[in-house]
Parts: sequence; C-alpha cells; structure tokens
Amino acid sequence: VAFGSSCWSYKINFNSHLMFLAVAFQFIGKKWTLIVVSVPFIGGWVLLTLAKEDAAMLLIGRFITGFCGGMFVLAAPAYSSEIAETKYRGLLGTLMQLMVHTIDQSEGFI
Repeated sequence: VAFGSSCWSYKINFNSHLMFLAVAFQFIGKKWTLIVVSVPFIGGWVLLTLAKEDAAMLLIGRFITGFCGGMFVLAAPAYSSEIAETKYRGLLGTLMQLMVHTIDQSEGFI
C-alpha cells in the first residue's frame, strides 16, 4: 500500500455521518447511539478480515468502518461530557481528540 493511498476513503465518508448522528442523538440518546453504532462497526471489521481477494467486500467494509468510526469520534466525547463531573468534562473531551489526532498524525511514520 502506497503512502496516502487511503485518502480516498476519507473523502467518501466526509461528513456523511453527521445527519445520522443528529437524528440518533435526538431519538435514542448518546449512550444508545454508541451501543448501536458498535454493531455495524464490528460487522465492518468482519468484512475487512474476510475480504481476501474481493475488492467490493473490502470497499464496503472500509465504508462501514469509516462511517461508524466517524460517528463514534463525535458521540464519545459528547457522551463522556454528559455523564462526567463538571470539573472533568473539558479534560475528557480534550483527551479524546488528542488521542485521535496523535494516532492520525503518526500513521505516516508506521
């Protein structure tokens, strides 16, 4: 895999999960959104592990995991700030984003 070859998947999933996340927050809440999103996320990873030579299965698995991962990255800090004590809310939200961006920036070195 060449460096930067995964950038196309970011463009496909870019902001497509926001409308689903807004609806899910209102109807089922933040906690159940995280629980419900974990099921297709696991299914996407199963597709990725089973896609040996099947490009379509690989693309579908990438789309599902990207979609669910985007929802999780937005829903997790919202949920943790909702349940945390007031003095820890900022710290928890900041640490989540710091971890995500640190891992994202370190992909080029791995």
